[in-house]
Amino acid sequence: DMREIESLAVTGNKQDLLTIWDVYSGADGDSGGSGFTLEDLAAAVGDLDGSETLKLYKDFYGTAEYSDKWLRAALNGESTESFSNGKADFTKLDLKGRSAAVQHGIRAMAIWGHIVGLVEKTAERCDGTRGNSVEQKMWDRAVALYVGSTARESGAGGHLLYTLANEECYHFGRCKKGEEAPVNKYIMDKFAKVKLYLDIGGCSNLKNDARDIKSLMTVPLIQAASRAMYTIDKEDSTDGALQGEAAAYAAAL
Repeated sequence: DMREIESLAVTGNKQDLLTIWDVYSGADGDSGGSGFTLEDLAAAVGDLDGSETLKLYKDFYGTAEYSDKWLRAALNGESTESFSNGKADFTKLDLKGRSAAVQHGIRAMAIWGHIVGLVEKTAERCDGTRGNSVEQKMWDRAVALYVGSTARESGAGGHLLYTLANEECYHFGRCKKGEEAPVNKYIMDKFAKVKLYLDIGGCSNLKNDARDIKSLMTVPLIQAASRAMYTIDKEDSTDGALQGEAAAYAAAL
């Protein structure tokens, strides 16, 4: 789904923006074989009780549906006036900007939030039972959403947060193009270590590991926001796509 959304977002075409929403909501009839749509991920935030991070976002924005409402406002060229804080106004952003806001907002808000929610809920639920299938499934889903099928199969490419971390590492001069970012190595090591803990019912350090993963996953969001905002300020850029991208990562933080 994200591959298709990325290809549509660059056109700045109204019909393509509407098609992005069809992909996000599942109106195109394709859930990528998972049975879940990207909209489902955003809407499921309210079901991930036990996540301290998602509670902070809900309290800040004043709604559990903050990511979906933000994305809908970007799609329709509206403002998030109903938010308690962090209000965004898309009424003056062009189609390319709104498309970019939706594209990056799905990854930075809906997907990132769902992964962190799954990680923290797994840590909260862990009761020492060996091979707890519910916890293992939540953990596996978090890893899959972080890496994505393309990057998992090839070790390169991809369209989700694993790929974002590699791209930002390159932009900040920490990696060569195509290399795995150090932050990704740390995250994948943590994912693998906790998977082993869950297999044997080990919960003692799980909350600390969940906090570490969340902190590490925040790094590419900060880099993306900083890069986009720096470019806008330094070049006095009025590029709508760059403004939409900056708005998405700022809202995610």
